Amino acid sequence: MIRGDYKSLAIQAVLGPNHSALIPEFMYAGWADAAFVTLSNTGIRVEHNDLVPESDGVTNSTDIDGGTSPATVPTYFVFLDASTGGTAIAFAPATFTDGSGSPATPVSGDPIMIPAGALTFTYAA
Repeated sequence: MIRGDYKSLAIQAVLGPNHSALIPEFMYAGWADAAFVTLSNTGIRVEHNDLVPESDGVTNSTDIDGGTSPATVPTYFVFLDASTGGTAIAFAPATFTDGSGSPATPVSGDPIMIPAGALTFTYAA
């Protein structure tokens, strides 16, 4: 268990510009289901510098290209360690909205753009 004061720092050791040298330099966007099974790897690279500290973890400071929606509606956005296949590094809950901000369900093949501040990666025991 990590004390509350250190949860954000623990996540920053994995994600963000100050990540540990043990973590891959590049991450790739993907989608996972409720069982944390990867549904798709978009092959789109996401930079650690695109993440900034947040009270309990890190959040995206820039828009992230989420590629297209897989056939199964994803439960989580995932960072993977390779551009194809790969192992998940971290998961963040995924919520989807339409252009007006109302809840929406993506359809297979829909393009997904994740606005700055929409993803938060936190420490979960």
